[in-house]
Amino acid sequence: MKVTVSLQGLRELDARLGALKRSTAKGVLRRVGKAALQPFDEAWRKAAPHLSGQLAASGSVGSKLTRTQRRDHERESFVEVFAGPGALPQAIVQEFGSATIARSPLSARPGTRPRTRCWPM
Repeated sequence: MKVTVSLQGLRELDARLGALKRSTAKGVLRRVGKAALQPFDEAWRKAAPHLSGQLAASGSVGSKLTRTQRRDHERESFVEVFAGPGALPQAIVQEFGSATIARSPLSARPGTRPRTRCWPM
């Protein structure tokens, strides 16, 4: 299935943002990014299991990462905004599964076919 997307006005947007002070442009982009990620944030929270409620309560939309996430992250853009569960071990197991627990993706990433094992034994 092929999808075609057409965007217009990006050059003008870039020119307008370039006319602003750097800190003002970053603030504008950060606020717009946070607003754009709110529907995604609500969707993954609904998909999260509510056994204790800790997983759904851990996440947020923001521009900051934990120390471990910052260490592993390569900055790719002028402004980056992140959304999803916090740095909880159960978030990783929930998303990708383990040897005994099937994966159950929280994100908009489409779930791939289920596997019985995560690694060869």
